[in-house]
Amino acid sequence: MEKYLGNKTSLLPLIGSFLKERVPDATSISDLFAGTTNVSRHFRREGMDVATGDLNRFSYVLGRAYLSSSGWPNLAAVDGDHDPAVFEALRFMAEKHIPTSARAEHRHSVAPLARALAILQLAAEKNRKPGVFHDNFCAQGKRSQFVSVRGSTGRRNYFSESNALILDGALEQLRSWRLAGQISETLTMILLACIIEEVVITANVSGTFHDFSRDKLWPNALQRFTLRMPPMVLAEGSAEIVNADAVAAASAIRPHDVAYIDPPYNFRQYGAYYHLLNFVAAYPFLDDPEAYAADLSFVRGQNMADDHSSAFCFRDDFVGALRAFIERVPSQHVVLSYYGGRNHWNHWSTTD
Repeated sequence: MEKYLGNKTSLLPLIGSFLKERVPDATSISDLFAGTTNVSRHFRREGMDVATGDLNRFSYVLGRAYLSSSGWPNLAAVDGDHDPAVFEALRFMAEKHIPTSARAEHRHSVAPLARALAILQLAAEKNRKPGVFHDNFCAQGKRSQFVSVRGSTGRRNYFSESNALILDGALEQLRSWRLAGQISETLTMILLACIIEEVVITANVSGTFHDFSRDKLWPNALQRFTLRMPPMVLAEGSAEIVNADAVAAASAIRPHDVAYIDPPYNFRQYGAYYHLLNFVAAYPFLDDPEAYAADLSFVRGQNMADDHSSAFCFRDDFVGALRAFIERVPSQHVVLSYYGGRNHWNHWSTTD
């Protein structure tokens, strides 16, 4: 999820070296504005215990998928046809991240997940039945039309038609497996995380899901929707994963040596900017996806009953929310990642 607004991938070496210099004996860290979970994954690879959380549902799914296991999960195989070449490609994708000396040992371990992904990929590609994502989020969808607050009209153009059908097929197959009790919650989260990651790659957006390219499909959106092995962190130690507002989560997690804070610094509400990923993350657990989709609104197509606002996105509330968080979070040290660009203080400033 390198296109995620404010993701810290490029800064991970700097953040890591800063912590080693300032808190060299730290063995645990909390990251309650987790977003992509990149920071939590980095420190879990370093052998630290982590607590990761976010208000957005998709981040919780990523955390459950990537941080919950110390080894490849013991997955019961799902039934279905698959392309052997896709299976081998997926298994190789996982093995190339494993040290050569350990590949023979792990080859058997990664096979069930690679097979489940290959089965899900083929089932998704066979789908020809338009579902809620085809109907609402691609230009050919029967319910994709919108009227903006300024009166302009058009059709939502988040996906190519073929990729929208594959996405519908993947999510419906996953939901069907879950409702039938054919897959565990662990496997549900892992496969769902793989779907979310591919949505980010193939969506016709510039980085957020608050809008889309109105008049064309960008090259990334013309790529075929193809599931990939997840970047799971297999490490010893504990990982807490929570889905809650950061201030509430701070009161619920176990004590950690360091609290890493990376809050929003502007008006952008991440719930609205990443609403589509939250919908994808909810889909397998919805009682009636069609009913949920019937309430999509605005140009972007968000179900506002599932919206949430963060005090950290409001200039007048930010400092109070930050103080409340620091007072509650059970840690010996606090590391604040500060954004020095256009933020709450200089975006509306009348003077330099």
